[in-house]
Amino acid sequence: MEIVALLRQYIRTKWLARRFSTREQLERWQSAQVQTMLRRILPDSAFYRERLGDLDPADWRKLEPIDKKLMMANFDELNTRGIKKEDAFRVALKAEVTRDFAPQLDGVTVGLSSGTSGNRGLFLVGREEQAKWAGTILAKALPGPLWAEHRIAFFLRANSNLYTAVNRRRIRFSFFDLQKPLQEHLLTLNEYQPTVLVAPASMLRLLAAEQKKRVLRISSAGLLFLRLMRSRNIRCVS
Repeated sequence: MEIVALLRQYIRTKWLARRFSTREQLERWQSAQVQTMLRRILPDSAFYRERLGDLDPADWRKLEPIDKKLMMANFDELNTRGIKKEDAFRVALKAEVTRDFAPQLDGVTVGLSSGTSGNRGLFLVGREEQAKWAGTILAKALPGPLWAEHRIAFFLRANSNLYTAVNRRRIRFSFFDLQKPLQEHLLTLNEYQPTVLVAPASMLRLLAAEQKKRVLRISSAGLLFLRLMRSRNIRCVS
């Protein structure tokens, strides 16, 4: 079922993506998506039932925006899986300490935001959502077709089942922990020979410097170095 959702999302993103010629068309589509979401989650989200009240989902623009503080304050009533904030934080924080990001809560992946705003937030992702996310990412990021072989090196502060959902028979995903020493990564990269690198710009600069010194020897390194010199904000190269 998950592979079907992945393939469907890949095709939709790659070849069937909507094109809008006017702002009005975009806003109509957005409104329809919000209404569909509200009708789907209202039976299971006490927070949204109370927030919507007597309003019709079509009048959703009358609702006040939700920020992270309000979301976290109402986490238990907002999510549709009945997951408690205390339990979600426990799982997510333990994963960050142990660096084991596989555990889930009732089949749901739990993760933490980086907390750069000073207020760490939680996110929950179900299996079908993971598959759809993976299909979207593969359609947008892969330099070649889905059926070709790809080796993706992902440099992140924390891993997640969400990211490893992209692992398939001909697509390999490898998590590179930003908390580990650079020299350790160089040895692994030289062995792994990634076709795609995804990392913060600061890490890409370090890797480009090691490639220039011929310490890093990967097939995508030349392209990495050239593109890096053109853009300080580059995130993904192949």
